Amino acid sequence: MSKEEFESVFKEVWILFDNIYGNIAEFPEAFGMPLYKIKVLIVLKLMADKAYNTNRIGDFIACHYKLFQDDMNVVNYGHGVDIVADKMHTQQEKEFIYALDALLCEMGYYAGSRESNEGPGYAYYSKESDVKKRDPIII
Repeated sequence: MSKEEFESVFKEVWILFDNIYGNIAEFPEAFGMPLYKIKVLIVLKLMADKAYNTNRIGDFIACHYKLFQDDMNVVNYGHGVDIVADKMHTQQEKEFIYALDALLCEMGYYAGSRESNEGPGYAYYSKESDVKKRDPIII
């Protein structure tokens, strides 16, 4: 499936989700839904709305915890070294990633985001022009 096909299907699913669960969230008693489940549906709907508004479909699919930062039309995360740091499990690991990034940049390396079959990544290059080309990393 191409990226365009995926985005098209996501938009269709989002419209269905919005219509179906929007009605359930507004009229829970009519659908026999307990109140606690409605809160989950409302959160999912908000996540879907923000992912749609900001074109961050992958964040919705992964239930990225930073999706609720900022307002419903702004995304200020997942750029730069955050791409790696956000995948770490402990604060100590995150601090290590930020310290390593600072050290490599201080040493003169250039960093840039990369896309691969494993999702977004981050790489370091010896020349800034290589970041823009996104060539394979040669060490």
